[in-house]
Amino acid sequence: MNGMEMKKDIKHENVKENVRQHIVRCSNRSAVYLGDKNNNEQLSIVIPLSLPQTGTDSVREMFQFVCKNSCPAPGMNRRPIEVIFTLEDVNAEDIFVVM
Repeated sequence: MNGMEMKKDIKHENVKENVRQHIVRCSNRSAVYLGDKNNNEQLSIVIPLSLPQTGTDSVREMFQFVCKNSCPAPGMNRRPIEVIFTLEDVNAEDIFVVM
């Protein structure tokens, strides 16, 4: 195993299989990763919308793209992706969509 493969194994060893499929990760500890690409299901991440911190009127969530340009075949191979952000109510009805 070369150094690059070892780094990859170490990086992914603590990541659950259902999360490993996602190229977008969220730092929110309450994030739920849905879908299964092996079953041709759309992958999505659901997070609760928290209240803004005192003195602010917005909420910050951090997302990270992983394995976009460096994945070996049959990975992403620099193909374009589409990310859609939706704000949903408690009934999972869309309130706002950003594409």
